[in-house]
Amino acid sequence: MKAATSPLRRPLPRIVAGLLALASTAIAADFARYSDRVLWLDNGAVRRAVTLSPEGQVSTVSFRLPGYANNFLLAEGEPTGAGESTGRPMHGPNPAEFSFVADGTTYSGRDAWELVGVTPHTLGAGAGATVALRGKKGAAPLRVELEYLLYPDLPLVRKRLQIVNEGSRPVCLESVDVEVLQPRWNFIHSPAFVNNGRYRHLGPYVGDANDSVVLLRDERSHCGFVLGNEAPAVLKRTAVYAPDWMAFSVGLSHADQASPFRKWLQPGERWASPWTFVALYHDDDPAAPLSTTVATYTRKYLGARVNALPRPPGLIYNTWIPFRTQVNEALVLELADAAAACGADTFVLDDGWANNMGDWTVDRTKFPHGLEPVFARVKALGLKPGLWFTFTTVSRDSDVFRAHPEWLVHGPGGKPVDLASQSTEKKLASVCLASAGWRHHIRDKILALVRAHGLEYVKLDFSMATTAYRFDPAITGCYASGHEHRDRAESFAAIFRGAWELFDELHAAAPGLFIDCTFEAMGGMQLTDLALVQHAEGNSVANFPTDAPLGAIRARQLGWWRTPVVPAASVEIGNYEVDQPDALLAFQSLAGTLPLMCGDPRKIPPEERARLKQWVQWLRGAQDRHHFLPFRQDLPGFGEPGAGRWDGFQRINDETKTGGIVGIFRANAAESTRQVTVAGLAPDVRYDIRRAPDGTHVATATGAELARAGFPVQLDRRHEGALFEISRE
Repeated sequence: MKAATSPLRRPLPRIVAGLLALASTAIAADFARYSDRVLWLDNGAVRRAVTLSPEGQVSTVSFRLPGYANNFLLAEGEPTGAGESTGRPMHGPNPAEFSFVADGTTYSGRDAWELVGVTPHTLGAGAGATVALRGKKGAAPLRVELEYLLYPDLPLVRKRLQIVNEGSRPVCLESVDVEVLQPRWNFIHSPAFVNNGRYRHLGPYVGDANDSVVLLRDERSHCGFVLGNEAPAVLKRTAVYAPDWMAFSVGLSHADQASPFRKWLQPGERWASPWTFVALYHDDDPAAPLSTTVATYTRKYLGARVNALPRPPGLIYNTWIPFRTQVNEALVLELADAAAACGADTFVLDDGWANNMGDWTVDRTKFPHGLEPVFARVKALGLKPGLWFTFTTVSRDSDVFRAHPEWLVHGPGGKPVDLASQSTEKKLASVCLASAGWRHHIRDKILALVRAHGLEYVKLDFSMATTAYRFDPAITGCYASGHEHRDRAESFAAIFRGAWELFDELHAAAPGLFIDCTFEAMGGMQLTDLALVQHAEGNSVANFPTDAPLGAIRARQLGWWRTPVVPAASVEIGNYEVDQPDALLAFQSLAGTLPLMCGDPRKIPPEERARLKQWVQWLRGAQDRHHFLPFRQDLPGFGEPGAGRWDGFQRINDETKTGGIVGIFRANAAESTRQVTVAGLAPDVRYDIRRAPDGTHVATATGAELARAGFPVQLDRRHEGALFEISRE
């Protein structure tokens, strides 16, 4: 991004800064320009115009795709069409652009603001502009900065708010909506696709922790918005036609919700909201932007840690099922040998190795020689060593529980509470990640074991703010005083901020460390999101101990549900057992994500171990050849996995066009053959299709032929799967 031709520098007298800001200024020749009170955001793939009226109001009045005539937004005074059925068309005001509550008063872009300046803004590959505003006389003493970023060739605008308290007393921020815009169409013909864009919803909708992305689509014009929310877990709120039936908003949970966002902004303090993004699309397929715009953004620009790994795991083995806490040195050594023979490249010792949670000393009755011989064997076998921790929970018989009551989460009654069980009486207690003392303690405990044993993987478990298993919202968050939050409502954001700080410090001290943050820690069933993957490489998203074929179907359902938004390589679905009767079908199903298996590999005959290892080596080899792990797309013509159907996925590197893998599954469907088409390949290049793991040749075709006609697949058993590698000829 080129520098502004008239850069604004501080300090300047407020009046001079305002006059300069109103001048015609080239903010960025490529992506942003400010002229005649309009900020033009344009990267060639999307165009957005943000006006700053003489009265001080801020609003986006135009949002367009180049080459498509219509404005996606409703302009001021333009008929909405919402009165079609009554013959009484409605007219809308300018969009609010943003909204928040400060000390009980609502502020938005419709209020009168003093313009401080419009300046260039860059972050990584993104470029755009920042609009700085200040409340006029009588308003809260706040400076508000609207940051807009665009990325090369993407029809997407990323946005966040920064708010500075310029007063002399604390200000309470709540109910923050980073984006508030008005689509030009009405809800009668505009369903929202919710839960990561997967499920159709009609009418007003208020999203929850599962809504990293919501698609809003006009069925008549085939146009739509992608509403992206990078807030963590229960703090996400994406609302469509609610409560304002003319608008949508993307931001943080409101004060009236079960897990509200709150921030007490101290004098002079600056607070930055999580990022949001809004993308435009025009396509016959409602889900098209998931495999295109969203996939490209999360892969190239979001900063997902798993995408930066030089070589992600091929198969992770975890001891949890069936052994749970009944592990010991002799057993683990045998399991490591057997897991290596099955092709695993990462070995994770789960719960049961420590005397308690919190002190993290090795249980010498189970491991009389400590963990040294265990991990020495693991590494000698060529496996990456991994270890399980709770990073938000301590045992009540631990030294840390007795010595540091000031670190504990308190429930509404003022007593320590276990968030996972919502109990004040059990043997565990939750610790607050908004307590610096606890963060430093658990960081140092983890790093000491990482350094002592060369750990390359840590699994961080148990609830940190809410729980996946109990549903009383009153016993969530932290009611304790003395932490980095003033009250329970502020604790949610403070806890997640503390978690990300902990993860970032672990990575800084151990750059190659793979952090697996479980769905239980995120606080919702199978919960993962865009906030998590920016700070942790993996997320164990399920406990499905059901054997194939039912368990395999559930794994594919979960992969289909979660991976349109988060990178597939970050999703670890457990706990399928390597010694189950149809473990191969489970492994094939898990190839759509990051394969993780449990079970007792000692029970597997040597020839079956060798066969599974052959599959793992094939998958790892295909990754080395095509680098497909950052990619996963819907397979054309196949929908949500379920009984009585065929389903599938493709993981094609659509940047290099070298190829990738395709998974096809018959789930008790009546027909035994299907034609499979593949998208994302180079149209004029010829590709070989070979069946895994033996490389049996299936077909040769150009990318255009594979997209148009595909290749046939026959599966004779009612429950069967097949994986194929597609490679340049």
